[in-house]
Amino acid sequence: MWDMKLGMQVICIDDDWNNNFQLTHPVGACPIEGLIYTIREIEPMLGGIGLRFEEIQSNLSINGKEYAFISSSFRPVKPTNISMLKVFLNAPQPPAVSQKVLEILHRG
Repeated sequence: MWDMKLGMQVICIDDDWNNNFQLTHPVGACPIEGLIYTIREIEPMLGGIGLRFEEIQSNLSINGKEYAFISSSFRPVKPTNISMLKVFLNAPQPPAVSQKVLEILHRG
């Protein structure tokens, strides 16, 4: 299990909410697979750890609290390091091969 923190961005990897509690108890907006969400609350829940997100305000659940989504349906967003891409973009380009050289290589 990954280390969850408030403010952390996560990506939804499973949005099959119809196979859980929500089928019989609609909660309004639900996370969508492939989209990124920001954790605003973390709490224990039946079957795991529940997450609430800045981007989603759910309807109230049976116990009078806003519904939390099971953490196993999410993974942390990995920060992208583009420094190596910048190195490649700034690297000197190889000299262009002249048509004459290509003809000589093609004959051989």
